[in-house]
Amino acid sequence: MDKDCRREYGKMRCALLQLLLIVGGATGLKDLTINVPATVRSGDTVTLSCHYDLEGSSLYTIQWFHDNSEFYRYVFDRVPPASSFNVSGIQVNISKSNTHDVTLVDVSRNLTGWYKCEVSASSPSYHTMIEKAMMEVVDAPKTDPTIRTEKERIAVGETLRVNCTSGNSRPASTVTWKLNGDSIEDNNPHFIVSYHKTSHPDDMKSTKSQIEFRVTKDMFRNGRLRLRCTATISDVYRKSADIEITEDVPRIASITFESPYDPRANGCAGQNWPWNGNRGAAIIMATVAATLFLMMTSLMMTVPPITNVLARSEPAGSR
Repeated sequence: MDKDCRREYGKMRCALLQLLLIVGGATGLKDLTINVPATVRSGDTVTLSCHYDLEGSSLYTIQWFHDNSEFYRYVFDRVPPASSFNVSGIQVNISKSNTHDVTLVDVSRNLTGWYKCEVSASSPSYHTMIEKAMMEVVDAPKTDPTIRTEKERIAVGETLRVNCTSGNSRPASTVTWKLNGDSIEDNNPHFIVSYHKTSHPDDMKSTKSQIEFRVTKDMFRNGRLRLRCTATISDVYRKSADIEITEDVPRIASITFESPYDPRANGCAGQNWPWNGNRGAAIIMATVAATLFLMMTSLMMTVPPITNVLARSEPAGSR
């Protein structure tokens, strides 16, 4: 009987001691944080991390899960301590994984999901803490965005429309615009910006954006207007395409009809002839002059010469 009482008393003491340690905060494990990148590109090598404070206690185990499927475990008192489990799509680099980090090789978009880190301290508490975070694996575009416009030259006051199309990706890219290096916000009343997403095989998508605005004089820099569209996916993909539009300035004809070329280039150098610089007018005037000359020559050849005949006077005394 005494032996049984002592056994029960020992169990109660152990339970009470563990309860006091937990209530007093001396659990041997605290401040668990998880570091999982929010977005990565497919094909990348990714390192997931868990950081914690054991308060001098020993580590019992650390486990990693993808959507509740365990793929990595580290048990401190085992040899070898690290092991991986067969989970579809997950390749663990054991040599670069330890009590804090686990390294995944050649991640694919199927590995998008929740990642959970579970840490347990050793005896006497065996206290366990869990943290989780979301990671998205992106299929980035394999081609750069393309930019096109219906006009290469445009005059002030005309309407300009420019299209930008991103490459296929998963998820779809976000497209933004810049004019002469300045960002164009969607709520800017001077610009009409539209977006359209197109689905492609294998769950891929592309984004097409059109910007439309009326051109003003202050938009030109040295006679050129510069537009840039940029396609982005989070912080893992960013590519741009540029286009330049030339200002179309009306050409005003010269009032004096002076030639814009060197006056020494013709035989009448230095003279302000009315046909200088106007080839069509010169041809017409030369044709008219030649016609008049031929008409006058023809008249002179067909009309007989007129001879003045003087009347003869008879001598007064001849009768």
